[in-house]
Amino acid sequence: MRGDVPALDHAPGCRCGSCPAGLAQSYLLASLPVEAEKTARDGATLAHDLGQPAGEAWCLHVLGLVGTRANDSTAAETHFRRSHDLARTLEMRPLVAHNEGGLANVYRATNRPVEADRALTTALKMYEQMGMVRWIERARTS
Repeated sequence: MRGDVPALDHAPGCRCGSCPAGLAQSYLLASLPVEAEKTARDGATLAHDLGQPAGEAWCLHVLGLVGTRANDSTAAETHFRRSHDLARTLEMRPLVAHNEGGLANVYRATNRPVEADRALTTALKMYEQMGMVRWIERARTS
């Protein structure tokens, strides 16, 4: 694991690398951001076209991570928000929390401390409610 790119807990049955979001995440972990972005973008499009919003939400989240890594706060925020909206609709609480954490990082990087604190507090509260203990420390140190 690299500090700013946590391993994702995907949908049931997913084996990282076997779905576009997992493969894109692997590319990002391997410092291959161009491949990560293409894979996540293609995966989001395919999932959308196939009516698989959960896969689309995960791919959009990875695109948010790509934007963060590239210091493109506009792209990162757009993708985290789109992923967040889908995840909230689908009641994918872990992904909602991950997106809140991603947004907190974007807000911090763009000098929006009130929004950053609010998003981080939301992520931490959600992680605690879900018993996702290891994510609490990751969110606090990211």
